[in-house]
Amino acid sequence: MLFRSQDISAAQYIADAVKATAISKKLGRNRHYLFTQDDGDSHHSHGCDWNHRIHEAIEQDRLQLYLQPIRAIASQQVNHYEALLRLIDANSGEVIEPELFIDAIERSGAIADVDNWVIHNAIKLLSQRPEIQQLAINLSAHAFENAELHVLLLTQLQHFKVAPQRMILELTETSSLINLEQTH
Repeated sequence: MLFRSQDISAAQYIADAVKATAISKKLGRNRHYLFTQDDGDSHHSHGCDWNHRIHEAIEQDRLQLYLQPIRAIASQQVNHYEALLRLIDANSGEVIEPELFIDAIERSGAIADVDNWVIHNAIKLLSQRPEIQQLAINLSAHAFENAELHVLLLTQLQHFKVAPQRMILELTETSSLINLEQTH
């Protein structure tokens, strides 16, 4: 990552590092990528576009949850699964990882709709897949600031007849690092 000459916050450095990692991963294995100021600016300038694309993806059912097994090291048994959010591009069908759009939708406020979508669809998935003992979902810091989060969770759990013990709620890594002072 190329450091900027002007003063920026630690939170912005973290956000830029997350974006650089996503771009590097997208380029393929055994590659590197030099993240510059232009990369950061291009992502910031498309915040409104991401807001529109996310709402369109929700309406067109183009958000998906990928399940990643979380295994015990010694036994290799699956302890639980983690739901990973992905966006399917409307034109290319390409899978877009959240590192490329989360910052923009957090700034625009659309993250609340994504959090609600994740909660609804994760609980629905658990109702359809009884063999999954527990499922971890990542929610933004905004979700945990919402006084109605517990009501939404309980309503969805009751609607789909899913035991609350099957859900694990996690604060997204980026949010917890950026809001480190608030997460203590």
